[in-house]
Amino acid sequence: MGNGQSCKIVGIGDICLETELRCKLLLNKVRNVPEIRLNLISTGQLDDKCYSNEFSNGRWKLSKGSLIVARGQKTDTLYRLRARHNSGQVNVAEDYPIELWHRRLGHISKNVALDGDVPQQVWTSKEVSYKHLRVFGCRASVHISRDERSKLDAKVKQCIFLGYAHVEFGYRFWDPNSKKIIRSRDVVFFKD
Repeated sequence: MGNGQSCKIVGIGDICLETELRCKLLLNKVRNVPEIRLNLISTGQLDDKCYSNEFSNGRWKLSKGSLIVARGQKTDTLYRLRARHNSGQVNVAEDYPIELWHRRLGHISKNVALDGDVPQQVWTSKEVSYKHLRVFGCRASVHISRDERSKLDAKVKQCIFLGYAHVEFGYRFWDPNSKKIIRSRDVVFFKD
């Protein structure tokens, strides 16, 4: 501490703060020291995470690149940050002494344990089917629509399955002949 004294650290963990500007600020290796009345943030650790601190005329600004993450004003000798703890966002901690358990039980995680089950199986109480899933890299015949081919052209292309389309419904394939990625729903997969 600044006055040469030391205080007992009862726990170390990560927390996520939401600033007044609605930005999330993740603080790692936060020390829980009950003897300190204020929550202090190390500007050195913020600097290590590539944040920029500006102090001038009783005002403080924290930014990362062009994004302003937080602002604060000087009160007495400290710059204050108004933020709220985003509970449930980060739940990591080291050292679980007994005196911390009463604090932990007050902030129980909202996530329910699934005991190794798939969420859909827990929600519907039905066995989950995986028959629609395909192996990446398997061969497939992709149907070519009438408006993309002439009367004598082939009706299918032999392609390699890459995965599922990100934006639109369907599958993504690599066409080795045209060396392009195509998207289609009309397809027959081969079991290799």
